[in-house]
Amino acid sequence: VDPNTDVKGKIAFCEGTFSPAMVRTLEDMGAVGIVMINPGERIHESNCSTVWGTPTLENMDRLPGVPVVSITRPDGDRLSKKVNEAGLSLRMRTEMDVGWRRCLMVVGEIRGVDEPDSFLLVHGHLDSWYYGLCDNGTGNATLLELARVLHEAKKGLGRSVRIAWWPGHSHGRYAGSTWYADHFAMDLDEHCIAQMNIDSPGAKWATNYDKVMVMTEAIGFAREIIQEMSGQYPKGSRPQRAGDYSFNNIGLTSIYMMVSDIPDEVRKEKGFYIVGGNAGNSISWHTAQDIIDYVSLDILMRDTKIYATTICRLSNALLLPYDFRKTVASHQARLEYYQKAAGSQFDLGPAIEAAKKLYDALQRFYTSAERALESAPDGSAVSMRKYNDLLLALGRALIPIDYVNLPRFEHDPAIPIPSLGRLEPIKDIARLENDPHLRNITINTLLRRRNQIVSVYQGIRKRLETEL
Repeated sequence: VDPNTDVKGKIAFCEGTFSPAMVRTLEDMGAVGIVMINPGERIHESNCSTVWGTPTLENMDRLPGVPVVSITRPDGDRLSKKVNEAGLSLRMRTEMDVGWRRCLMVVGEIRGVDEPDSFLLVHGHLDSWYYGLCDNGTGNATLLELARVLHEAKKGLGRSVRIAWWPGHSHGRYAGSTWYADHFAMDLDEHCIAQMNIDSPGAKWATNYDKVMVMTEAIGFAREIIQEMSGQYPKGSRPQRAGDYSFNNIGLTSIYMMVSDIPDEVRKEKGFYIVGGNAGNSISWHTAQDIIDYVSLDILMRDTKIYATTICRLSNALLLPYDFRKTVASHQARLEYYQKAAGSQFDLGPAIEAAKKLYDALQRFYTSAERALESAPDGSAVSMRKYNDLLLALGRALIPIDYVNLPRFEHDPAIPIPSLGRLEPIKDIARLENDPHLRNITINTLLRRRNQIVSVYQGIRKRLETEL
């Protein structure tokens, strides 16, 4: 949204599907209503609130206060032409139902035999728009089949697998998974080895695995499985601020959301546009046409095998397959990027140096872990517990500063967060030369946030060195 656009007291017309960040920005700019012109002849329903889960005292004022409607592209073109030509005014009327609801949440657990208190959280959302076959009927079926198969093979699971179907995904903005993250925070913090999201697998024509979402420390692990199952070598992508990723604030290594999507050339051939990034980018996403015609059982089977293989290998890994050297290396690159943006006006040197020392400590840690793995008794994850505990501690420390701007156990708004996003205001310093008051406030804010990052790097490095 161009901040210079005058929308105060007006209804704003925007192109695209829903965007919580856009709605919030336009409301802050004074818009009294918003019309989203969807890209095609279908209306894609969704939620436009930036509040993640149940509101708190700190964010309750962020609930949307203006009406937002979606219309098709043809209707949008006709309406825009009439308004521009005739100077017509518009009237919007909506009916809002807001209240507290008690929802049913289904959670099952298959207990492991080696380390039963440690568990992998596997989950997806139960509710859907209209028929919701692609999003998330296929995901719900996959979870049910995984539960059946894993229960039959439970004697072969080293760690436990906890499977959850969340309510409140769209109409509550991930209310179910957020409630669970809040009420079981300590259990997740102490015992969860990772979270794996299953959203919209098996979409028709979704044969591409290049953009699979996975956190940096687990990309090598996930890449090996996907290459084995599909023959493709995925680049991987940073997990979006979406899809019941309600556990970043705790620091859980996170794997997948959707795994397969429609290749660009197929979308172009069929005239599909990208919508929302879910359901394999299916054209039926969040529409009344989300029916079984857009499901491929063959692709769904392959996706399910990817999920099942991932679960079994995580459950039975003697050493958890996380390489946090990649995570810290990505932090180093991001810090250098921010330092370049700041120039001489702010010094990120202490954070860059602390990241370097942490990386060196991680090199020593992984050397030690690999030696211990070579001498570990066959099939005994217990002998590697010290190293696995440290790997989880690395995630609890590094993931929140990478994916979260608020303190631990708080939930950031449902808007994109770049890596080390708490430093993002560093890019504003140069343009604030004519506003010394705001510039000094920005610099002081950045100083405190730099201290937070340095403290995390130093704290986890000292723990590694002490325990090894």
